[in-house]
Amino acid sequence: MRITDSAVQALRTPRERVEYVWDDSLKGFGIRAGRSGSCSYIVQYKLRGRTRRTTLGRSTILSAKMARQAAKERLGRLALGQDLDTKPDMTVEDLLNWYRDTPIYTRSAQYQKQINMMLKNKFTSRLKRRLLTDTTRADWLGVSEAEGMRGQISSASWIEKQIKTMLNGAVGEGLMESSPLAGVRNRFRTKSRDRVLSDTELKIVWDVIQTYEDRCRVALESVLITACRRSEILDLQIDEYENGVITLSAERVKNRKPHLIALPPYLRSQFDLFRPEHPTLFFGNDRGRPYAPWMLSKLRADSGIPDFTLHDLRRTAATRMAALGVMPHVIEACLNHQMAAVGSVASVYNRYSYAKEKAEAWVIWENFVLKLPACSQS
Repeated sequence: MRITDSAVQALRTPRERVEYVWDDSLKGFGIRAGRSGSCSYIVQYKLRGRTRRTTLGRSTILSAKMARQAAKERLGRLALGQDLDTKPDMTVEDLLNWYRDTPIYTRSAQYQKQINMMLKNKFTSRLKRRLLTDTTRADWLGVSEAEGMRGQISSASWIEKQIKTMLNGAVGEGLMESSPLAGVRNRFRTKSRDRVLSDTELKIVWDVIQTYEDRCRVALESVLITACRRSEILDLQIDEYENGVITLSAERVKNRKPHLIALPPYLRSQFDLFRPEHPTLFFGNDRGRPYAPWMLSKLRADSGIPDFTLHDLRRTAATRMAALGVMPHVIEACLNHQMAAVGSVASVYNRYSYAKEKAEAWVIWENFVLKLPACSQS
C-alpha cells in the first residue's frame, strides 16, 4: 500500500500486537502501528551488514508527505555513502524508540512487554526532550533512583541494568561516543529469594486452589505442577497445547530456548476436560487472560500464607524434585534452564532434549503433590 494520511488514519485502531506497514513505492519507508492505536513513521535500512530502524516521528505531528520526504532524505544520504549513525540532534526519546524497536535485540514477548512499560513510564517528558549530547550521568541515574525512592529496590536494579544495556548498545551502534554510565556499578543490591514452601504449606495452597472456578484452578495447578514461569502458563495459546503436550516456542520463553512439557496424567486430564472461553488464549476469559497479581493476592489471602510468590512454587518444585531423586540436569531441563555447565564443552555439544526423563520427573512431582497428607510437615 502507499502510505498516505488517510491510510495512516485507518491504522489508528487498537490491536493485539505491534504491526509494521511498509510503503510500496519507497522501500524502507513504513508505519509502526502500536497496540494502543498510535502510529509512528519509520525508515528501515541496512548499514554495515545490520538492519537498522529509525523513528521519524508520530503521525499526529508529521503528515505522510513530510515523513516521506524525511525518509527520502535519510535513504539518500545512505546512497551517497554518508554515515546515518552520526546523529548530533538525537534526543533521549529517539534513543528510547531505537532501543524499543531495534532488530538487533531478540527478546521474549513477556520481556519485551516489560521493556515497553519501562520506556513508557519511567522516563519523564522533560528528559525525553533533551538531546543525548546534553544529558549527564545524573540524568540517567535519576531514572532508577526515582524507583528506588519509592521502595522498589528490585525494580530499580532492573531498570538501571536496562539503561546500561541500552547505552552500551547505542555506543556499539555508533549512536553515542561513550556511555554516561560507563564504570558505574549497580547501586541497588537485591537479595535473591530462597523461599521454598514446606509440605504443609504446599498442601494448604493446593487445597485452596481446588476451591476456585475451573479456569483459575487449572491455570494455578499448571503453574505448580509444570514449574513453568507464570507468563508461560497464563499466556498459553490454544494452539500451543495438543495431545497432552505443551509446546512453547523460543519467542515465548525467557532464554529463547523452545520448551516441550509432557503433562503428567492428572494435569493432562484437567486440560482435556477444560473448555477455553477465549478464542485464542487457553486460560483467557471473553475479555482476555487471567490477571496474575490478582490471582496471587487471592491465593495468599485464602491460604493464609502471605510471604510467597508464584515463582516460589517453581523453586519449591525444583527443590522437592531433587529430594525425590530426580537428577539435577533433568530438573534444569524441566525448568528450561541452560545446562548447569554453562560455558563448558558439555553445554555446547550436548543437545539431547531429555524428553523422556522430563516426563518422568513431572509424573514423580505430580504424584508427590497429589499424595500430600493434610498435616504433613516439611
